[in-house]
Amino acid sequence: MITFSKMAKKSTMGSLAAVMALGATVGCSGEKPKESATSASPNTSNSASPSKTPITISMMVPQYTTEPVKADSPGMQKIREYTGYNIDINWVVGAGFEEKLNATIASGSMPQVLVIPDNKSANIVNAARSGMFWEVGPYLKDYPNLANLNPQILTNISLDGKIYGLPRTRPLSRSGILFRKDWLDNVGLKAPQTVDELYEVLKAFTLNDPDKNGKNDTFGLSDQGAAIDNLAIYFGAPLTWGVQPDGKLIPSFMTPEYLEAMKFNRKLYTEKLVNQDFLIAKDGYVANINQGKAGFLFTAVDSVTTALFADLKKLNPQATLDVATGIKGPKGEFTPADAGYAGLLMFPKSSVKTEQDLKNILAFFNKMTDKQMIDLTMLGVEGHTYTMENGMPKVNSDLYNKEINPLNQIMVKLGIFGPKPGDTPMETKWKGIVADNEKKGVSNPTAPLISQANVEKGAQLLKQVTDARGKFIMGELDEAGWQQAIETWRKNGGDQIIAEFTAEYAKINKK
Repeated sequence: MITFSKMAKKSTMGSLAAVMALGATVGCSGEKPKESATSASPNTSNSASPSKTPITISMMVPQYTTEPVKADSPGMQKIREYTGYNIDINWVVGAGFEEKLNATIASGSMPQVLVIPDNKSANIVNAARSGMFWEVGPYLKDYPNLANLNPQILTNISLDGKIYGLPRTRPLSRSGILFRKDWLDNVGLKAPQTVDELYEVLKAFTLNDPDKNGKNDTFGLSDQGAAIDNLAIYFGAPLTWGVQPDGKLIPSFMTPEYLEAMKFNRKLYTEKLVNQDFLIAKDGYVANINQGKAGFLFTAVDSVTTALFADLKKLNPQATLDVATGIKGPKGEFTPADAGYAGLLMFPKSSVKTEQDLKNILAFFNKMTDKQMIDLTMLGVEGHTYTMENGMPKVNSDLYNKEINPLNQIMVKLGIFGPKPGDTPMETKWKGIVADNEKKGVSNPTAPLISQANVEKGAQLLKQVTDARGKFIMGELDEAGWQQAIETWRKNGGDQIIAEFTAEYAKINKK
């Protein structure tokens, strides 16, 4: 992954390596635990194999299905057979999970494993700093699968340089471009690889009748106000925040590269190569593709094989979509990176009472990260949720979504982003892009940092900047006005946020 400064990346990774080297409505399982992780102490050196008497681990997990997964379902049985552990899951309806989570933490009566959707929320940060949860960083080296977690993701989840749980990992960057391949063929162009080629494609999609209906009724880029985030990265700006050579952090919008990206975006707007309602488009930016109005989108590349664009095929069965990696800008080829995780699995000290108990739980999640368990959560149980036909798995989607997919809520790694039998050529393509993006993704150096000023007023201050940005792109604000908006941001609290992030970054990196 890439930060605004190579030096910044190196030092951040070094600090995390040091940390590791140191030391819904409730649906309960119908099985009574014989022993819990706090009542058995198997030999847990290294990978910590469980004892002959199964250990039961209690969990609270969000549920997004109509009914919770039954404790005696084939998938749950496979987990018990493979890991040697019982898991007693308290499934909580997803819509009320945050409220239930907060109440559970406040009560002090917690299960041994909590799914924490937002580990950077104020209450979780305060709880971790108070010593409520185990710091697991020093233990990861003893578990082969956990020791191999992506260092950038571990950096992103850390708090004060410490790791307070296991990440539910996701790809670090699914970002790319999606476009109408049939339109591209009709205008005689190839997928854009540079900013200049991007402009030419968007122009042709607007002016050259790409759908061949004889009407001037198309435009190039469909945007909901976020295209600037991709364009800024292509032009060489950092992602959200960047680290200067002297170690000072600055927001992306203060960089010259960001200004150049805004100028390019304004050019697209002025020439009507992008939808003119981009600031208020919301979900309409997908509809523009589905309705045949636009032919280009910055999005997650895996969306090309989802139902998101099903309406396009209904309207025009001959329409074809394709995806590609990001655009090469004046300073090289970069792509925006995500945080790389969807919340944490955290372990309260009140219920995980001893170091041995923690090792038992880490051993379980280490086993759950074996290929056999990843394959289980990707396909389910052969003969139950899928059958093999001509060497390819045929999945019973209804049964899979009911019994297996919910188990991904407790997985440290998901199988859906890796190759699997039966992948279509398009699935193989976007998975290759996702893997390649890890080499050129630009990460946000403030991901592991906490600024109190940013917590208190960052969102309000940023809205003023984004409002000014929209006006600049639409030509309602000149460059002097943009600089004034930045100065206002700094004066009203931005400088304090800069100072706090810089201090936190220096503390973690021991500058």
